[in-house]
Amino acid sequence: MVEHLRQIQRGLDQEYQSDSALRNKIINACNNVAAFSLAALQPATAITSLINNIHVAIENSEIIARADKIEPIDQIDKSSEEEINSTLPNLPQIHFTP
Repeated sequence: MVEHLRQIQRGLDQEYQSDSALRNKIINACNNVAAFSLAALQPATAITSLINNIHVAIENSEIIARADKIEPIDQIDKSSEEEINSTLPNLPQIHFTP
């Protein structure tokens, strides 16, 4: 995607050929995409950092989606809470609110 944007960018006016212009366009494009929300909240100053943040956001979104398919958060019940807390006695107690 970035390479494609860079190719397009070369044909634009001079003011749109900078890395900051490309970075801003990528951030604006990502703002309304749920999987990219983390990357948009912590926008990096360099393109490479921004792309890395986007990759991490996508990975995290996929992990959350897979975990939610296994056991949706709203289906965790009292027995799960008790099981978790009994297995980890030295840690602060976990309480789920559906």
